[in-house]
Amino acid sequence: MLRLSNTAAPHWAYYFFSILSAVLVGINCFVVAWHFMSAHQVGSLLTFACALSGLGLNTILYWHGGARKLEKFISSLPGALFSTESIIALSSGMCMFCLTLASYIELKATLSIWQQMVIPFNTLALCFSLANALSTFVLFYGDDPVSSKPSKPSSWGNYISLTQKALSSIPKNPSFFLKKIAAWLSAGGQSVLYSMLNYSCIYGLLATMINPNNLFCTALSTALTLGMLVGELQFNHAVMSKTTIQLPTIPHKKRYLSRILSGITLSAILLNSFANGWVALGYLSNIPFALTCLIIANGSLVSFAIMKDSINDVFNGATNTKSSTALLPPGRPERTKLAQAFSAFLLSCFCGYGILHPRSAMLLSFLPAISTAVATSMVIYITGTSLLHKSITFPKNGCEPIRAGYIRKGIATKHTTVSNPQSQRSWVKALIGQR
Repeated sequence: MLRLSNTAAPHWAYYFFSILSAVLVGINCFVVAWHFMSAHQVGSLLTFACALSGLGLNTILYWHGGARKLEKFISSLPGALFSTESIIALSSGMCMFCLTLASYIELKATLSIWQQMVIPFNTLALCFSLANALSTFVLFYGDDPVSSKPSKPSSWGNYISLTQKALSSIPKNPSFFLKKIAAWLSAGGQSVLYSMLNYSCIYGLLATMINPNNLFCTALSTALTLGMLVGELQFNHAVMSKTTIQLPTIPHKKRYLSRILSGITLSAILLNSFANGWVALGYLSNIPFALTCLIIANGSLVSFAIMKDSINDVFNGATNTKSSTALLPPGRPERTKLAQAFSAFLLSCFCGYGILHPRSAMLLSFLPAISTAVATSMVIYITGTSLLHKSITFPKNGCEPIRAGYIRKGIATKHTTVSNPQSQRSWVKALIGQR
């Protein structure tokens, strides 16, 4: 059973799935940024730097708190599936699935015939897209219950009262009102453009599987896009309304190292923000140059605000191993199990590729034989360990372990081994009592 607690650290299995999904999301962000920046003919070196920055930052962002959020969702099943929050998160996850899968499909066309034959591209694209959907769902599902404060349920009455309060404060504090308007415009513009991009990806994928003129394609694409639009608008506005000009700092004992790490992090955030600006531009073309610059600038600004406000929490959680949002489990046994799980997963992927993929021999002629040998060794090791564990019994009175099956009907054989003298006397008394 997995531990489901709001105070204790999540079970190591939650860390396994959250870390795996976060790494795959980082790779997906690299592919998406590379695809859209290359489509707009941005320089290769700048494109690679922006995509690499997105890989690292998004991996850490989705990794941070992912285990706690995944635990929170699973512990609240099945009722969590029918909440408004889950529907919005599910729509965002499905949209990201279609966006990522569309990027991989278009990337496949740029590969050579040999690469398409050697790489199981369709399987990888499907798995990576599903991981992106899962991580997006976890990100939008809710904040960490430990660090977040309970909020009042939203309703139209709350929005009307907040609007009246904001309008009444215009004469007293006009700068605050202008900041709110700017936050809504920036968040709204980025959310609408990003939702339009996802709509085109969803409709394109559905149109290839179903009749393009089918009303079902339009209805499903519109429903998922509207759900994502609501989630994006809430998320982006919450960030833009609270953002400040304070730059992120990476804590370290040595001051010069803190400045170096902060500079590297700030550079990565700027490059990733620039990539997200081009992603926000999407497939738009033949538009005025000024509008193109405005879309890229606004997308970069929103992305910069999101990363800047998140990076401090990420590094604080990473350095505090007792926190429920730490990047790794707090205990050494849990970390050992996590490392063993990843080792078994990587070996399983290696063996599965060598054995199941029909063209794996094109990469290395001896790869199928090595994969078969490694898989056989793994099966023998797991089976042998399981049988050995079952063949050893541990007495309840704390005596030394003995080999099962050699003391039968109160008769001790020559194979019985007891190293502790007190245990030996207790066993002798037990045998005499049985006779």
